Amino acid sequence: MINKKINHFINDNENNVEHQVILTSHNPVFIKDENVHNPRIFRVWKDKENGTQARYVEINEDFKNLFIREENTELFFAKKVIITEGFDKYILKFYDSLENNSQLDERNISIVSAEGKNDFINFIKICEKIGIDFFILADFDYLLRGDLLKNEMKDYIKKHLKENEFRQLIKKLEIIINQSFPEELKAKYNITDSVLEKLKYFKDNAKQLSHLDMKKLPEEFIKNFKNLILSVIEDLRKTNFFILTGEIENTFRDEYRNDILKETNEGKKFTFGSVIKLRKYLIEDNKNFSDIFEEEFLNILNELFKKV
Repeated sequence: MINKKINHFINDNENNVEHQVILTSHNPVFIKDENVHNPRIFRVWKDKENGTQARYVEINEDFKNLFIREENTELFFAKKVIITEGFDKYILKFYDSLENNSQLDERNISIVSAEGKNDFINFIKICEKIGIDFFILADFDYLLRGDLLKNEMKDYIKKHLKENEFRQLIKKLEIIINQSFPEELKAKYNITDSVLEKLKYFKDNAKQLSHLDMKKLPEEFIKNFKNLILSVIEDLRKTNFFILTGEIENTFRDEYRNDILKETNEGKKFTFGSVIKLRKYLIEDNKNFSDIFEEEFLNILNELFKKV
């Protein structure tokens, strides 16, 4: 109600006048895209070495879309933030509460949802503008989309790697995404037009690393191409990108997958209904994460939470 009154005062249509309000708050409800007129936001915090610090960000149209979900405005008040694709943020919240002694809450680290991969870059921009560290958890297909080779994303990656590490990573990404194999590799692994065509299908359609195990591709080539992809995933963790080798749906053990996930036109998906079922298993039935999720995923979560 206070927020609405302030907004009415700012936009005084009855008297055809606009007023300025400077508001300080710890409450994210005051940062809402539909009722804040021309918002200019300053994040203010205390630094042990440099005293009081402030960062400014203007909420333009690109950024407004990020806060349709009001809970995402938490990031303005966080020391660090973990960005997920969708409902998988609840998995991380449960993990923090049940396996991590709520350390993220204790340390003022927020988990927000990008509601899709396209908004990752905008979350990165806004986090850099307001000066907070961030970490991204993404499905495998994000690696294959090509977004990591776009100029804005390359600029971000370059800041977090040594020059030679950056060049090597970009070369690997170009091989995986653009299939630009150096001639010596083409000769070594007998990479023909047929192989390239199959790899194009893999890049455009794969949801899991295991989808590379397609017929008529040489076993030696599959082994080396998998190792190349795994090395890129490892390199990206240095830049705070944690990319799975499949979709979040693939991280569930078989005995729980059918019950927790919802059948859709796109296959089994982790939906809000899945969140409720997962909560029941973890809270009411007292199941462990290791009962429900594959070990590989638990290792990734453990590594992510350690780095945060």
